[in-house]
Amino acid sequence: MNLACYLLIQQPRISSATHSALSLLGLFLWALVVLSLTGVLLRLALIAMRSRFALHKEKPKPETSTKATSRGYARTFGIGFLALFATSWIALASLGVQNHHKIISLEAQIAKYQAETVVEHHVAILARLDNGDFAYRSDEEPQGSAYRACYADKHNGVDTVAMLNQAVGYVADYAIWEERGLCKSILRSECGFWWKDANTHFKYVRIN
Repeated sequence: MNLACYLLIQQPRISSATHSALSLLGLFLWALVVLSLTGVLLRLALIAMRSRFALHKEKPKPETSTKATSRGYARTFGIGFLALFATSWIALASLGVQNHHKIISLEAQIAKYQAETVVEHHVAILARLDNGDFAYRSDEEPQGSAYRACYADKHNGVDTVAMLNQAVGYVADYAIWEERGLCKSILRSECGFWWKDANTHFKYVRIN
């Protein structure tokens, strides 16, 4: 879960840039295909129109039902293709806007998590749980809660898990951390656990 939290926090900026690049590339390739097909159809239509005018100039003849049907099919196919082209562009544009808003929303949520700083006093580390979290109790959480260290902390040189393993059974005067959704971080310089204070003559305090 720590690794999942780290990936959630660290990856969105990279994935959003990659997603935007792939989306633009996909739209560009789709445009090339559609424009190429449109050009072919327009050329065929132009050739058909020239042939029709040439036949009319040489010898007007009553139009047979077969020729009329063929022209009707050609016109129907052309109109249908243009409608498909317009619908595809509208759908792709709509999907692009929706994905863009989703990326912005995710980044805003992550920024909110990163900006949410918590200060708790008399933080007693009770035990390490089976899932790796640490059960704790504080003035702000008298009923107790769980502390899950972010993987990013250890990845950047702050081994919170090792520190709390040694701190089980002790009380910190106060602690400051960042709430990052699925985990808590003390990576920033102003965050951490303060185990000693002047009232205890700078000694570690055990849980009574």
